[in-house]
Amino acid sequence: PLVPQCNVCYGWGHVRRNCRARNPVCARCGGPHKASAHNHLAACCRERPDRDTAPCACPPRCRNCNGAHYAHDRACEFARHRSNWDWYRSRVPSLA
Repeated sequence: PLVPQCNVCYGWGHVRRNCRARNPVCARCGGPHKASAHNHLAACCRERPDRDTAPCACPPRCRNCNGAHYAHDRACEFARHRSNWDWYRSRVPSLA
């Protein structure tokens, strides 16, 4: 079976109903807000006068591997290993 990814915190190894996150996590930057609110709440965007009309100019940051992509991007090393539970257990302490 594939390792599930939570769509609340974007961590791996659990789903929404088992998520322990108190707040949603941004898939774009890992901040404590939904991705849909990124331009209004993220430090890189909230002071920009064009935040309602222009996309964020900062590169995304994966909360899992720290790569320059969204946390749910299939190019992430975590997504590429989603069929290997042992790989996850060696990197995610809560799964060990």
